[in-house]
Amino acid sequence: MPRALSLLLPPLLSALLVSGCYHMRVTTNNADPVTEGSETVHVLAWGLVQPAPVTASPCASNNLDEVRVHSNLAFALATVVTLGFYMPLTLEWRCAEVQDSVRDFE
Repeated sequence: MPRALSLLLPPLLSALLVSGCYHMRVTTNNADPVTEGSETVHVLAWGLVQPAPVTASPCASNNLDEVRVHSNLAFALATVVTLGFYMPLTLEWRCAEVQDSVRDFE
């Protein structure tokens, strides 16, 4: 085995084995979701090039009930292999129901 490969192999295997998926969740009190949606976004150049803002278009009320950000092993592997240059994420959201008190003001 070439010396350069023997020096790089342990850190690369360690990075692969310790990487994994993660989940983040933002929610509101009195959750009452009506519709939901999801989209995969791609961040480039360590966050310098970000995707356009995601629009939760099915939310008729413009109120969000819950937002989740997911990564998985394949996304983590892509991030590790590119040394963080490319990072895919899955965004999921749930729309809140329009409250009667909110309808009165519209």
